[in-house]
Amino acid sequence: MLNHFNLEKFKFIAIQNQDHHLFSHDFLSSLTEPILILILTLLSVFLGSRGISKHENLSF
Repeated sequence: MLNHFNLEKFKFIAIQNQDHHLFSHDFLSSLTEPILILILTLLSVFLGSRGISKHENLSF
């Protein structure tokens, strides 16, 4: 539900920005949140997989 809302918001901002420069403030601010979420997700997955591998090494 939240992703759908963000997608609609992104489409609206993208349509708004067709008349403006591509890298306007609204466009960048609309991209910042998904990029931060992606980075945090990748970090948590990476740290989680490292934690699992360390745990497996200890169990051996």
